[in-house]
Amino acid sequence: MATNEVVQVDLDRPRTLKFRIGDLRGLETALGNITLLDLLNRLAGLDVNALVQAVRFGLLHEDPRLNVNKAEQLVQAHIDRHGDASRLIEALGDALNATGLISFRTPAASGNGADPGEAPGRPAS
Repeated sequence: MATNEVVQVDLDRPRTLKFRIGDLRGLETALGNITLLDLLNRLAGLDVNALVQAVRFGLLHEDPRLNVNKAEQLVQAHIDRHGDASRLIEALGDALNATGLISFRTPAASGNGADPGEAPGRPAS
């Protein structure tokens, strides 16, 4: 995926996720100054706060005034429509990949047994 692309996601309606550097900085701060790798681990671990905040910051390019309460409603709308958050988490991972700052991949996709969220060039444990 080319960097800085938008990723389609179905929330209350079709929307696009996109993370710019300022969005990522705000997201890291909102979650207690965590790193992007920590964010990926929290999303994979189904951390609801990380999920809601990631949706919020990923949609700021569409609505600069989006707040955490509205983002929570959007996450709930997705779950109500699809039964769980797995598609949403996958879309967030794709949108984070599109930044060009991190490579989020599953062990099957990477072919080397690497953990999800492993940074490029970082050896598998």
